[in-house]
Amino acid sequence: MGIRTAAGCIRSAKGAVRATKLARNTRATGADGSSVLRVFLKSASLKRGAILIRYTIDMRKSSLIAIICLLFSASVSLWAADVPRPAPAASYKTPTGATISIADYKGKVVALEFLITTCPHCQKCSTLLQKMYNEYGARGFQPLGVATNDMAHMLVPDYVKQFGLSFPVAFAPREKAHEFLQLPLMLIMYVPQLVFIDRHGVIQAQYGGQDKFFLDEENNMRKQIEAMLGDAKKPASAKPAAVKKTSS
Repeated sequence: MGIRTAAGCIRSAKGAVRATKLARNTRATGADGSSVLRVFLKSASLKRGAILIRYTIDMRKSSLIAIICLLFSASVSLWAADVPRPAPAASYKTPTGATISIADYKGKVVALEFLITTCPHCQKCSTLLQKMYNEYGARGFQPLGVATNDMAHMLVPDYVKQFGLSFPVAFAPREKAHEFLQLPLMLIMYVPQLVFIDRHGVIQAQYGGQDKFFLDEENNMRKQIEAMLGDAKKPASAKPAAVKKTSS
């Protein structure tokens, strides 16, 4: 009876096999069934204890990872670039060796796109910027592109040709784009990143790839450009007191 009880306490298939073997040994050697029961209970208890410890450790690790992820998500949601702010005095190289300097375009309304040449959303944005350039270029609108993917200096010429772009497209390391956008390096840069700079060299709007701006991209782009071209005679504001936040 004691052997049957021991076998019933073993829930795993491995335990059942061991119980059978010990039962056979007991019958062969005449060992007391209660001894077998104590051995199995001790073994099962140790195993359950080890599993419980491992489970507790794993749960604590999972909880810690979850807390870190929540804190990181919170930091992302709270982050935003300062808008308006003076545009940095940035310069970028083109594949032909020319230099695009943001400061050289003061007096124009600039739309600066940070892009990846293989990104479909970036390609759409560049195509729309070209369309806007055709419509508003004579009024002082100037699009610019900066590719940040690897080997961009080799990919930009084909990108310009493929999408029929007549505005300058340069290239730069991702770090330079992060710096211009006030985007911490630890955060992902969702592309395209579209920055609107007024005639006075002040960033008036900045939209990241996940922004709702891109849900109705053409209409929103047109509204932004027309508003900035219409405000050409108004004084620009880059004072900290007037700063508002926009998500990226």
